[in-house]
Amino acid sequence: MSRLIKLQMRNVLKSKFFYVCLILSILNNVAFTFIFGLFLGGDKPLAMAEIMSMFKSELSVISVVFLVLFACFDFNEGTTKNIIGRGYSRTQLLLSKYIVGLISIFFMIFIMTVLCFIFYTANGIGFQNVMILKLINNVFDITAHVIFFVTIAFLLEKHSSAIIACILVPNMLPLLFLLIESNYKIKISKLWLDGVSTKFLSQPNWGTLGWTILFYSIYIIIFILIGVSATKRKEIK
Repeated sequence: MSRLIKLQMRNVLKSKFFYVCLILSILNNVAFTFIFGLFLGGDKPLAMAEIMSMFKSELSVISVVFLVLFACFDFNEGTTKNIIGRGYSRTQLLLSKYIVGLISIFFMIFIMTVLCFIFYTANGIGFQNVMILKLINNVFDITAHVIFFVTIAFLLEKHSSAIIACILVPNMLPLLFLLIESNYKIKISKLWLDGVSTKFLSQPNWGTLGWTILFYSIYIIIFILIGVSATKRKEIK
């Protein structure tokens, strides 16, 4: 399994799009922090805690596209059968995608966070306790979203259809939930990932953090079980 993870990491490090994604994320972060630092004036300490929260909880479109291309890489390059032929199972291949996908995304976010932190501390803005809560929340939030996107991409195999699905599904689900809520008067949107995040951000304390971590963990387990179960049934081409 460790060799398979190293192989997947090698694929990421050899991918030009990974570095393009990293550079674009850095440029976006620098521009973002500069604009807010320039125009917010006395509200900069609040902006640091509320906007950046040490880690961004929402994945950018370019990060999602990177995850999809990475998850579909072996299928589109025709190397999946070779990997299975070396004695690795379908489940191990999927788990390696989860692990390396998380490492890659958190590395990019870490670089952006360091740059942001340097920018704000250089301007005399200190640390705020609420950032610890948001850091923990966002780590679980990002983990759940990464596993969600990798699962979709791995099951669809083709990067074109997977990109469309990963962009449309998160936007279509809230609309579906609203439709169900309007007809049956049940609040299921609050139980989805975005609803869980909104619940915490509206009241960032240790109590709501424990509640959100529980739901994030449930979703992470569900996404992994769906991916593993579906992968065992499908034929690797």
